[in-house]
Amino acid sequence: MKQRKFCPFCGSNEVYFVAADDGYQCKSCGEVQYLNSKPSVAAVLLRGNEILLVNDHEAIGEWDFPGGFLNHGESPIDGLRREMKEELNIDVEVGSIIDALVDKYGRIGEYSLNLFYWITRYESNIWPSSEIIEAAWFDFYKPPLLKYASTAQFIKNLREGRYSQ
Repeated sequence: MKQRKFCPFCGSNEVYFVAADDGYQCKSCGEVQYLNSKPSVAAVLLRGNEILLVNDHEAIGEWDFPGGFLNHGESPIDGLRREMKEELNIDVEVGSIIDALVDKYGRIGEYSLNLFYWITRYESNIWPSSEIIEAAWFDFYKPPLLKYASTAQFIKNLREGRYSQ
């Protein structure tokens, strides 16, 4: 993990790592910035044995479920609705949570907590926004190159019948 240079609370540069707290503490104000997994949401849309995946600008040729990180204080369901509108220009009904898997992401390997939700209703006219290069349906027995290990694990669990809608 990269050393923090400044305190996000007071701006001081007197920040040091505290292993017992798994975070950085500021000598000036005493606040601790914990290294928690960042919450994200993923939309699982099924069509028979097919799943909808998206390809974005960050990793061209690598696919993932539509979704993304939650905004500060945002509920997972509201965040998933927002992400679906932003990425695919559709309104959705979010069903139950299916699974929660931890993964690494980004250049420095930060952790994310990925919440996978069934999408129970969606508009048929999926139109990728500027965030997304392409959206496509794939047979979950033959997925494309996947961007994240948690996505691969989820699809494997889906193939093995570990989830029911």
